[in-house]
Amino acid sequence: MNKHSTVTDLQQVDHKCPTGLLWRLLPSIQPWPDIKAEIETWLATLPKGYDITLSDAQLVVTAKTLTDVPILLTLSS
Repeated sequence: MNKHSTVTDLQQVDHKCPTGLLWRLLPSIQPWPDIKAEIETWLATLPKGYDITLSDAQLVVTAKTLTDVPILLTLSS
């Protein structure tokens, strides 16, 4: 609402709350099959409720509910 109490259209949204984690993977440090096996083992420990994207370049884990972000941060440390 503006100062005259009329409704205006939403033009932009800034989302500053973290919703997940992103790791850029560097296969040159360790062989990719070893890294991928280690990541898949860790992902198996996550509770349900996360969207997971694993590619050759990065791993993205996004919480579907904001209250699950602290759990994700604890499990990743």
